[in-house]
Amino acid sequence: MDERTIVKLEVRLHGLDALEIARAKADQYRDEGNDAAYKRALRRVQLTEEQIEQDAIESARKAAVRPNDSPLFAGLTNILLKGDCFELADGLRLENVFAHVMAPYMVAFSPAEKGKPHPAPWKAASGGMGYDVTVQIALGENIRPTNFDRLNTLWWIASLIRLHHSTGIRTPIVSDTCFRMAATATHDPVFWPIELDTRGLAFDGHQTNFVVPDSTLHWISQHFQSGAKQMDNPEFNLAYRALESAQRASSPAEAVILIWSSLEALIRPGSKSLAHKLSFAVATYLESDLSARDRLYGAAKDLYAARGQVAHAAEPPSAEDATAAFNLARRCFLKAIELNEPPKFHELESKWKART
Repeated sequence: MDERTIVKLEVRLHGLDALEIARAKADQYRDEGNDAAYKRALRRVQLTEEQIEQDAIESARKAAVRPNDSPLFAGLTNILLKGDCFELADGLRLENVFAHVMAPYMVAFSPAEKGKPHPAPWKAASGGMGYDVTVQIALGENIRPTNFDRLNTLWWIASLIRLHHSTGIRTPIVSDTCFRMAATATHDPVFWPIELDTRGLAFDGHQTNFVVPDSTLHWISQHFQSGAKQMDNPEFNLAYRALESAQRASSPAEAVILIWSSLEALIRPGSKSLAHKLSFAVATYLESDLSARDRLYGAAKDLYAARGQVAHAAEPPSAEDATAAFNLARRCFLKAIELNEPPKFHELESKWKART
């Protein structure tokens, strides 16, 4: 390990005290009359001063970094692109990358003074978090392609990929530095943790092929801006976020409650005869063929009954019922985004009764 690296670690460990430690060591060698050691110690003092200055400059740079004012790169896991890059809009693209982002556990045993690290000793503990970032969503500086703020624009794109392709995709980290360039950058990246919880249900099965089809990317390119405008609608926003939450539920029972809550908020059929109304509304919305509509009505009603067993009898649903309910909701939200408006219950009720 070279001397500059050693000094960098000492400054990270001791903060400004590292300079006093280096000076005290130099004074000791001078008093002992050890000229060679004294010269080396003076060099260490100089390197420590330089490192402290560099850290102060870097800290000031990081403090000035704001998500709305800098380029952003969202790191995605469990996903690959067929090609190297896909442009969604001007200044917004997806790119294949690789970076293993890790956060091993470290333990300190004394409180830290303000502005200083925890004093030694530190101990490495087993465990920690790690993510393989395989695709990044790159959002250029000052680019605002949606009505969301810039961080939530990245969340929205990742969420649409989940909705259209695979629920297992996560965005653990957003960085101010391109993951491709971070290894050789002259500055340290700034990270904003986003989706660190890897918990989730396998609504799409345990996929081993994470390649996103072109159809998904073209669909997102076509609909992400109009879909983002729908999120200004409080009812649609509530419904969509409930379905998002279902993907990270801790159990199929929790997921089923959230899935049907999302459909109720999306369609708003009222509170009376809810199972019947919600089931025919979903079937009418998704199926134009009357036979297919009737079959879907029966299936939806059975799935809603499974939701009732969860809510009223604490009886867990089967994994198959949870997945079927999610896919039903997924189809409804995909269609609502494509049509650029949520379903209207009174129109669906009229079609159901008229058998049209």
